Amino acid sequence: VNPPRGLSYIIANPSEVIHAIIYVLVLCTVCVLFAIAWVETSGLSARDQAEQIIKSGLQIPGFRSSESIIREKLNEYIKPLTILSGFIVGVIAALADLLEVIGTGTGILLLVSILWQYYQILIRERIAETYPAISRLIGET
Repeated sequence: VNPPRGLSYIIANPSEVIHAIIYVLVLCTVCVLFAIAWVETSGLSARDQAEQIIKSGLQIPGFRSSESIIREKLNEYIKPLTILSGFIVGVIAALADLLEVIGTGTGILLLVSILWQYYQILIRERIAETYPAISRLIGET
């Protein structure tokens, strides 16, 4: 599915409204499916996080320290947030394509995520230099 030629083209040609709606729906659906797949394959799922919590000796106050209970509690938050975040990314990318920003919506999201990762790396390195004890805690040597 190709993106519509822009908002002005959609307004001038009412038949393009259906094309724009289908484009937004397909892009949002693909983004949600990709977000779900990413969470499951990258170790961010409730199951993986519950295992990490149990291995580190932590527990949720008021609940038993059981992996299944922690997994269910985490599922209350992880699944809806995964779907919502995938949908929001799809809407942002679709709106950027419809408004004909310089580049594409996907390109802008990619740029922002790369810049955010560089920022996190720089902060982590600065913390490691300033506080060596914390660097051992976060796994840097």
